Amino acid sequence: MEPNGGARSPRRTYCVLKPNRLRLATFVAASFTAALATVAPLSAAPALAPAAQQLGRTTASVAFEASHSATADEATALHPVTVVLSLRGGGRLARPLTVEVATGSTAQAPATATAGTDFAGVRQRLVFPRGSKDGATRTVFVPIQDDTLVEGDETFALRLANAVGGALGRRTAHVVTLTDDEHAEFDFATSTSATADESTTSHAIAVLLDGTPGATLANDLYVDVERVRGTATPGADFTLTTTTLLFPAGSPIGATVDATLDVLDDGDSEGDETVGLTLRDPSAPAVLGTARAHILTITDDDFGPAPTVLGSARFLDVDSSGTANAGDRVVVPFTDPVIVGSSATDALALLVADDTFGNGATLSAGPAANEVTITLGVGAVLKARHEFAVQSLGANAATGIDVAPNMASGAIAAAGGSDAAASSALDLVAGWVNTGQALGSFDARAITVGDVDGDGDLDAVIGNLDAPNTVWTNDGHGVLTDSGQLLGFSATRDVELGDVDLDGDLDLVVGNDAQPDEVWLNDGAGFFTDSGQALGASNTTGIALCDFDADGDLDLVVANSLQANTIWFNSGGTFTFSGQAFGANTTNAVALADVDRDGDTDVIFGNFIEDTTLYLNDGAGFFTDSTQGLHGRSLAILAGDIDADGDVDILRARDGANTVWVNDGTGLFDFPGQILGTDMSNGAVLADLDGDGDLDLASADDWGSDHVYWNDGAGTFTDSGLDFGYDDSSAMAAGDMDGDGDEDLVVASRTGGCRVHHASLAGVWGSATLVDGGQALANGLERGLDTGDLDGDGDVDLVLAMDGANEVWTNAAGAFANTGQALGSATTTSVRLGDLDGDGDLDLVAGNDLAGDRVWFNDGSGVFADSGQSLGTAATSAIALGDLDRDGDLDLVVAAAGGQPDAIWWNDGNGLFTDSGQMWGAVDSRGVELGDVDRDGDLDIAIAVHGGGDLVWLNDGSGLFTDSGQSLGLADTARLTLGDVDRDGDLDLIELFDVSATSDARLWLNDGSGQFTDSGQSIGAGGATSFVLADVNGDRVLDLIVADASGENLWLGDGSGGFGAATSIDSPAVTVVGLALADFDRDGDLDLVSARDGSPDRVLVNR
Repeated sequence: MEPNGGARSPRRTYCVLKPNRLRLATFVAASFTAALATVAPLSAAPALAPAAQQLGRTTASVAFEASHSATADEATALHPVTVVLSLRGGGRLARPLTVEVATGSTAQAPATATAGTDFAGVRQRLVFPRGSKDGATRTVFVPIQDDTLVEGDETFALRLANAVGGALGRRTAHVVTLTDDEHAEFDFATSTSATADESTTSHAIAVLLDGTPGATLANDLYVDVERVRGTATPGADFTLTTTTLLFPAGSPIGATVDATLDVLDDGDSEGDETVGLTLRDPSAPAVLGTARAHILTITDDDFGPAPTVLGSARFLDVDSSGTANAGDRVVVPFTDPVIVGSSATDALALLVADDTFGNGATLSAGPAANEVTITLGVGAVLKARHEFAVQSLGANAATGIDVAPNMASGAIAAAGGSDAAASSALDLVAGWVNTGQALGSFDARAITVGDVDGDGDLDAVIGNLDAPNTVWTNDGHGVLTDSGQLLGFSATRDVELGDVDLDGDLDLVVGNDAQPDEVWLNDGAGFFTDSGQALGASNTTGIALCDFDADGDLDLVVANSLQANTIWFNSGGTFTFSGQAFGANTTNAVALADVDRDGDTDVIFGNFIEDTTLYLNDGAGFFTDSTQGLHGRSLAILAGDIDADGDVDILRARDGANTVWVNDGTGLFDFPGQILGTDMSNGAVLADLDGDGDLDLASADDWGSDHVYWNDGAGTFTDSGLDFGYDDSSAMAAGDMDGDGDEDLVVASRTGGCRVHHASLAGVWGSATLVDGGQALANGLERGLDTGDLDGDGDVDLVLAMDGANEVWTNAAGAFANTGQALGSATTTSVRLGDLDGDGDLDLVAGNDLAGDRVWFNDGSGVFADSGQSLGTAATSAIALGDLDRDGDLDLVVAAAGGQPDAIWWNDGNGLFTDSGQMWGAVDSRGVELGDVDRDGDLDIAIAVHGGGDLVWLNDGSGLFTDSGQSLGLADTARLTLGDVDRDGDLDLIELFDVSATSDARLWLNDGSGQFTDSGQSIGAGGATSFVLADVNGDRVLDLIVADASGENLWLGDGSGGFGAATSIDSPAVTVVGLALADFDRDGDLDLVSARDGSPDRVLVNR
């Protein structure tokens, strides 16, 4: 009998292993062979009684050394599995211990491998002889059998049972994984195919079973075929009849199965169309190969009516010069695919008198099948400043392009069909040119632009998901170079630039996924240092900076996914959690705007699953849920005045359809049903992309090319057709990267780096022509004027400074009407508009001569009430508003004539002013301008002095001023202005001389530190009374309009600090006391208002 009381099997065979020799106790060859070939089910093994009943209190046990092992591949001949002896208390075995080991399965790991096919079954008894030590081992070798089947990894188990002379330990089962060395993958047999024509009833597309040569499938495998993109329409152009393909068991590697697509003949002339297919969801163990995409072209066999021009022609500034040079291109789209039979450009007509494609221009096909391209020649003249109108065909009118009525046959024609025909001419717009720059090679998820190195151009910071963030500096012409900085090592989802420590440069805040957000401080030269702040540890998806609590510094809002969104207050560049946490939604993005027009900034969260949510600011940085839910999910969220009605609307970018939500003026939003696009927009920007004064949309798309949508000015968007980029965009930023004055686009890519696309409105902007609009405003003794949106309707209104009651004129579509308000009764010498009380509308300060300056509050509708304040008693000659002490409100600077000191008045944030006690310059001051002349982040003061040199006072950042020691010029200066005339990134100064001088003005160039040098230029011939500096002709260079004895004259800037010859605008017979430029008619360019003493003011419209 066996020790456990069971009967001894008469033919059971086992090995007794002794040290240094092997003694076969009983050997029956036939039984041993049978044991290897036949696996007895483990459930048939005799049940074991508890160890204490078998052996008393045993001290010996056996177990598998490991619970799992795997073969390297199926070619492994023998796979070893080790059993180990354990002796509690040490010592040696007093008597032999034997244990049975057999292959099979367990309840926890059922065998998937087949005995006799994948491996040879084993059932044998292992012997640990008397005297064996603790830790002694015995090894079982399982024969592995190779096959040629694709079956995936398989498993079987070994179990220990029937221990004699000891107990079974804890690990009585061992699972062996047989690693399959045959593999299979699914690919399309070809990457492209085409139908002969639309009459093809059925088109087969072969899918290939690829993998280990000579292998076959052990089981049925499946793979899905899906349409992912293309220009053909399902149900109209085709039907994909097979979506799941079966490769049956036994299929060899190299087998193919066809996906079938039925082609539908629609009879439409539409050109060739495409169907994009992809493979998905393969059955295991097969995987998808690299050739998982296929493009089918459905060849059109219908020829319809003559192609005509459609949409907008686009100008491409190929050399990024900012002008229309030879080699630049104009792309003209048609209704249908076309072929070009001649390179002569006379196939197209330019309808405006002075337009030309230039000498040597050529015509070619593309880039799209329905487009042709004109490569410009020398002397090209085109204009995109306004929309083409058939009634405006004279010189300087907007360009219109059409097919020439006498075009030679075949010059432009449908493919195999009719010649193109004239129809309605196209307008010309500026398109974007890929500069070929690839900023990095990482998975970029965020991009922001700003002047990080203080050189006057826009640099870029890229947030990467799989690598440190990078900083790229601009050479001023749009060429970006890696600065070599590697910022952080976290998975970044958003980056934001802002001066968080108030030292005058842009710092960086980084939002990270599952890591703390970071703050990097700028040294002013564009090099960043980690501040050491670790803000939270959430799944940050978006961040934004804003002064929420009105204390003068930038606070932070953090959008998190599946965790609460948070607000962080800033104090000296250090952020502290405000205690505010909003929801726990799948937030993807955050936007900021004063949606309820109460003078503070509110927060909009775009959520991926939940509705968009809106939180209102109480003015102190504490937020309340508005309870509005803008239905639908978001990937990006944008805010801006889309319909030009004076309030902030919302645009939500998402997968499938971007949507516009319109504000009713009180912060309540409505969806009018406008849907833009069908791709997945991961990011987007709102910006004036076509220079017409309204906000257009550009979207960074992941399912197709990036898109641009034009705004009609009333908030209705149309697809521009200006698609660019690839189908991997993750974020987008807009800015004038090349310094030509229009919006360029920088697009982040998931598949590596960022791309830079340059536009050039300047190249096709045309010249400026100011003509009298026929309006006569006021007729009194005027002293000056200021402009701004007084009634919140989105256009620019006027305030006139009078010798008596000041007047308010509101604008309606470029036509002005006197509101009848009479503000004050003193002699007002200067008026300035600004939001003095922080309620979101423009208030008024009137600078008076010896009568105390007055403050008037706006009720939001353009109606003003006297605040009751009378500031000082000086003979005020000019005033300026600006945040001098950086506390978030507008302070007042007063220039006084007659030797009285100039003064500064502090604003308490509510529009109540207190004398700062600073008084300087007991000179005859005639003008004042504010600007950051030394580029240290605060506003400095320039004073025009009559009878002496002009003065420059530098701000220490807290609103305390020190004389720079400069005395600019010796002439009698009547006024001055600041602006970057030479486009080097700092503010230059132009002084306007008194009417008695022999020249009008002089330019002083800034060296960047606030020190000015005489440029040597004297502008005009004398008798000047007023001037204004702005970009009049739209080339993004500052121009100068001067009113002098000869009339009102325009001096065009050349961008390098020089001005060309004067062009006469008007010749009034009276003194011009003030000039102001603004886009009064909202057509994208600057119009002029001329305030005239004793004669009606005139509005001159820019054509």
